[in-house]
Amino acid sequence: MNKIKLVIRGGFDGQTPVTQPPTFRLVEGWNEAELTAPAGILPAGLWGQVPAGDPYLLHANLLTTDILNAQSVFEVRTGAPMQVRAQFTPYAGNTRLTLVRPSDALRILTPPQALVKLEMLVESIGGTNELGSRLYHSRFHTP
Repeated sequence: MNKIKLVIRGGFDGQTPVTQPPTFRLVEGWNEAELTAPAGILPAGLWGQVPAGDPYLLHANLLTTDILNAQSVFEVRTGAPMQVRAQFTPYAGNTRLTLVRPSDALRILTPPQALVKLEMLVESIGGTNELGSRLYHSRFHTP
């Protein structure tokens, strides 16, 4: 499982694509990066921080010192033109898992905040020893 944390001051604007990869460093078990420019749309590959080429399950939470409101949104967009495939409010008690494909985009919108941390837990569903292979091998077989 990959643990990714993005930190931004001012909040996510929901419209600015982040094309340049931020600098990640390991902080308390998380691959953490600070976004220093406006941000709102992230590539699903998260700049090489997720398994390359595989779909993955994503659990996302937003942590702030201010209150998150109904305007706060996390979307998975797909296709051309981009269409919303999944949308939810990523609050701290969120239990939703979302399937993300490498070709998707992630859109995040928050009201202006002093500091926002986006925590993402990523589990690949393809490849050797990944979730997909563990699910296959965990099925009940009779001799």
